[in-house]
Amino acid sequence: MRPRLVTKFGGTSLADKRAWLQTLSVLESRKDKNPVIVVSAVGSVPGRRKVTDLLLEMMDSDNPDQAREALESLHRDLLSDLELPTDLLDPLFEELRGEVAGLGKELGHEQRDRVVRFGESFSATMMSELLNQKGWKTAVGWPADLNMFSTDNFGDADLLEDSLEKMASAVIAKNHLLVVPGFIAVTEDGRPSTLGRGGSDYTAAAFGAALKRDVEIWSDVDGVAAANPTFFNKQQRAEGHPRTIQRLSHEEAYQMAAFGSRVLYQKCLSAARLAARKGRHLRMILGNTFNPDGPRTIVESHRDDAARAKGITALEKVQLLTVYLARDEDYRKLYEQVTAVSDADLLMASYSTGRASFVFDTLTPQVEALEREFREAHLSRDQVLIKVVGD
Repeated sequence: MRPRLVTKFGGTSLADKRAWLQTLSVLESRKDKNPVIVVSAVGSVPGRRKVTDLLLEMMDSDNPDQAREALESLHRDLLSDLELPTDLLDPLFEELRGEVAGLGKELGHEQRDRVVRFGESFSATMMSELLNQKGWKTAVGWPADLNMFSTDNFGDADLLEDSLEKMASAVIAKNHLLVVPGFIAVTEDGRPSTLGRGGSDYTAAAFGAALKRDVEIWSDVDGVAAANPTFFNKQQRAEGHPRTIQRLSHEEAYQMAAFGSRVLYQKCLSAARLAARKGRHLRMILGNTFNPDGPRTIVESHRDDAARAKGITALEKVQLLTVYLARDEDYRKLYEQVTAVSDADLLMASYSTGRASFVFDTLTPQVEALEREFREAHLSRDQVLIKVVGD
């Protein structure tokens, strides 16, 4: 079957009965496009944590049964609310119990991936059953069956570049629609892996690139805001501020993701770049599940000819190291020393005559040591990094 659209629904779109039914409504309006449907783990609601947090607690707790029971109860309640068989997830629950029982005291990223992957697996199984009860013909598309092969960098794996063609062939060969658990993949030797922060978006973008189809990413906000909404008071928000950005190029979206915007993640945009290298144009449309006819943001490879600022991002509590140099040629050695820091991420670096500036994401012992190491150095703690984005 040849899909004509890829859709992805985040955890807020699956958090409770109301969210599931609204997601179903969005999907019904797109049924004629034979969509590939990518889902995240169930999100949080007031008084209840999201599924991923419960899975992490299971691994980090001395008494994992409490978190496991809460996890199973949460899903059984959802199954009942949606009038689905309450034993639908029992095989997955049993598999999860086995994984947890086999965990040792010291957990590496590979062992954690074997557990945390279940959140999206639960959602995909439920969504497929719900759609089938509504007259659709779907099945869960498990990563191994769809050739979603990744590196073995567990916890933050990348899909292999040559997987795209294999993924497309696997999807087209099916005679039913696919509900795909986002965020998870598999190594070529069959070990489960996860794709890191924003991994479900990455999954959807990869299928869009593979199939040469648009990707819709649905959350609980109207696309990408021109600035962080929390910076605006209630009256300003009621007046429509900040506005939703109508169009972004891939590069603009990448910059916004890198510097604080949480609607899109960098890995998702890496898939767009991968598609571009293969001569494929990937377009992503970001919409609000609960306001499907409202403002949306289109992210595409084309640049807007009207050169102007599109948005403003802000990263709080960053650390600014300024080093004054007597000679310009000393900058290369300084840069090598700074980039050797292993306990913090270097967000950006700049140099103008006699002065080098480095911005780190967090304050760590190694970052503080840099200030002491250089005679003409100053570390400005807990700063705000503001970036104006626009081609």
